[in-house]
Amino acid sequence: MTWSPALLLLLSVAPVVAVRNGNGTQHGMMRTVDVYHMMVCWGKQQFNSNEECLDWMVKQCKVASTAQGYCQKLSELVVKDCDAGKAPACARAVQLGLRHSQKAGKQGGHQVSKQVSKQVGKQVSKQVSKQ
Repeated sequence: MTWSPALLLLLSVAPVVAVRNGNGTQHGMMRTVDVYHMMVCWGKQQFNSNEECLDWMVKQCKVASTAQGYCQKLSELVVKDCDAGKAPACARAVQLGLRHSQKAGKQGGHQVSKQVSKQVGKQVSKQVSKQ
């Protein structure tokens, strides 16, 4: 059986499956090009905090998942930075549904981070076992 190039392209960019993100809401999968962009942004962020990339990553993780852990890593980073008193990180945590206010400082971030890790881990395990 041969696959047409148009069908392969459609399959590579269309959301295929739904997963739950760290705050318990269900999302579709990111398109391949968005996952690649996420990888590049995450790499840039590791060396130099790139605000544009971080904002783009938050926007993407609100509606879709990479199923490769980038949204989880972003959630953990945002909570950690918010706990360290960084106001932009707190605003991102609110956008991701990890915090209820943009007030910086200790707000039970470690507990939120553990909950995020557990929920994402369960969903990834379920998705992998279905395949």
